[in-house]
Amino acid sequence: MSGPSFLFRVGHTDAEVMEREFGNTFPASVIADLDRYEAIVKFLENGTDLEPFRAKMLPPMENRVGRKDKLIALSRQRFAMKRTVIEDKLNRWMVKFTSQVEE
Repeated sequence: MSGPSFLFRVGHTDAEVMEREFGNTFPASVIADLDRYEAIVKFLENGTDLEPFRAKMLPPMENRVGRKDKLIALSRQRFAMKRTVIEDKLNRWMVKFTSQVEE
């Protein structure tokens, strides 16, 4: 393995394999019984594995249901303009541009 490794709860069969991979620091039973948002982390420093440790992860910040609709609404509120406003600006720009080309 290279770089940081994060191990979340796995089944007992996989936990036995990962126990050896993580240096036998945590028994397979501990790996298989990790809580939600809990992981075993192992870092690599100067080509050497550091001692693995247990870490608590942050739970999701908010409910993601409906997030797409909220983001679209916020984007429209912040950046959108009425079609008539844009068309008026384009028409003024086109008149100005075409008058310069004709000269």
